[in-house]
Amino acid sequence: MKHHSLSLILSTVLLIPATLPSVALAEEGPHTLDDALARALANHPRLLAQGAREEAAAALAEQAGYRPNPEVSVTLENFAGTGAARGIDALEGTVELSQKIERGAKRAHRAAVAEQDRATAAAETAAFRAELLGATARAYIATVAAAQRANLARELVALARAAHDDAGKRRAAGAASAVETARAAAAQATAEA
Repeated sequence: MKHHSLSLILSTVLLIPATLPSVALAEEGPHTLDDALARALANHPRLLAQGAREEAAAALAEQAGYRPNPEVSVTLENFAGTGAARGIDALEGTVELSQKIERGAKRAHRAAVAEQDRATAAAETAAFRAELLGATARAYIATVAAAQRANLARELVALARAAHDDAGKRRAAGAASAVETARAAAAQATAEA
């Protein structure tokens, strides 16, 4: 799929008239452009995945600004030993607490990288959202145009049938020739095709 600039897609979506007719789907009834856009935004799996990626990047950006967590470790020695070290009387334990101390601007750099990742995820989500809105609007317009062409074709068939019937009646009355009736029949067949 071609990638368009975000401003071009947004301007294309914004130029679509809000008064487009609704399209009736076989099982659900009429839909408007706003319905189609809302459904696309609410249900498109890639957009939902992009939203989750953006939320994850925002959480990582927040976490990157904090200091590293302290670490605690516990070591037990001579547990359930033998002989003089039998039982828990000779049990030895060590508790260690450590804290990583960052020097320089490591935290600031880590936070800047995480913030850039968040901004990139947000931009990708916005770009895909605009692309999805544009594609949905184009598909909706194509569907409306196809529905209108189908309605016009049905009307043309009805008019061609009426013209053929009228030509047949005029021929029976002696006011039309067989050529005129044949032309009306050909026009009806063309319209039905």
